[in-house]
Amino acid sequence: MSRRPATAEHGVLGSETLNLAVTGQDRRDLFDGLEEAIGAKPANKVMELLPNQPADQLATHTDMGEFGDVLRAQLRAEMAELRRQHGG
Repeated sequence: MSRRPATAEHGVLGSETLNLAVTGQDRRDLFDGLEEAIGAKPANKVMELLPNQPADQLATHTDMGEFGDVLRAQLRAEMAELRRQHGG
């Protein structure tokens, strides 16, 4: 089995932007390849485990970073309020 070099086209980020838009046909092609390689039952299981949401509904690394920033700010505000209330 030969391996192709890892590129953005193959799902590995390099200097190129990764395209997360996966169409129904892309999923079908993936299933067909899996079915041929590992059989129908394991291919079905793999497809069940893969997310089936549109890319624009998935959280990005940036989204999670911003969410963490908001949570930290809220926690600091709550802690400051508790200190103020309890004279600390």
